[in-house]
Amino acid sequence: MAERTEFAHGEFAWADLMTDDTAAATTFYATIFGWTAEPVEMPDAGGYTMLTLNGLHVAALSPKQPGDPGPSRWQVYVNVDDADKTVEQAQAAGGSALFPAMDVFTSGRMAVLADPAGAVFALWQPKEHRGARLTDEPGALTWVELTTSDTEASKTFYGDVFGWTAETSDGGGMAYTEFGLGDKTIAGMMAKPPGMPADIPSYWMPYFQTTDPDKLAGEITALGGTIMAGPDDVPGGGRYVVAADPQGAAFGLYRPA
Repeated sequence: MAERTEFAHGEFAWADLMTDDTAAATTFYATIFGWTAEPVEMPDAGGYTMLTLNGLHVAALSPKQPGDPGPSRWQVYVNVDDADKTVEQAQAAGGSALFPAMDVFTSGRMAVLADPAGAVFALWQPKEHRGARLTDEPGALTWVELTTSDTEASKTFYGDVFGWTAETSDGGGMAYTEFGLGDKTIAGMMAKPPGMPADIPSYWMPYFQTTDPDKLAGEITALGGTIMAGPDDVPGGGRYVVAADPQGAAFGLYRPA
């Protein structure tokens, strides 16, 4: 197990959960991933709670903000060198700023954006908080995936903003795009499937690694969660599950080949 100390500009570095029930969510994820909750002891932290595995930060959760009409959901963060500059680049590329760049205490600087197809994601310019301290290990963030109504526009947008490359293949009869940064593959993308309700917007979703997705799928169901896809094999290797926690927040499980 190697502790992460930094992320490249344009690489996913963090994920947090905004939930309708922090106590229930804490119990659920502690049970399936072994995460320990460490509330941020600051008056203005708004209930933000760091989630650790073996003493290392892997994710976080917080109650939804007052007036937030959206469902419980996971949000993913792209590491950037300059949040303000990246917001400008995203807007010039056809995206929109839902929340402009702002400081988060002394932890870092963040912004929340939507791409041209409406998929929401956040930027993170690190200061004291560098991002996840553990990735690509069981119980930690291992993949991030975009489901979108416009794959071609998304390729252009993320290429313009972050310099991502896009390689599309036809695996199992479905076109799937892998985004690359330098020599590293960092995320995936697929078109919204035909059966998905039209009112579901384009979205980003995190995957957490596991050694046994089939077993974990059973535990999720027993705890009141829902299995939305899988367990199934990934063309070329690996096995995945897409699930929702009892509050409805979607996330994935992945076992590498």
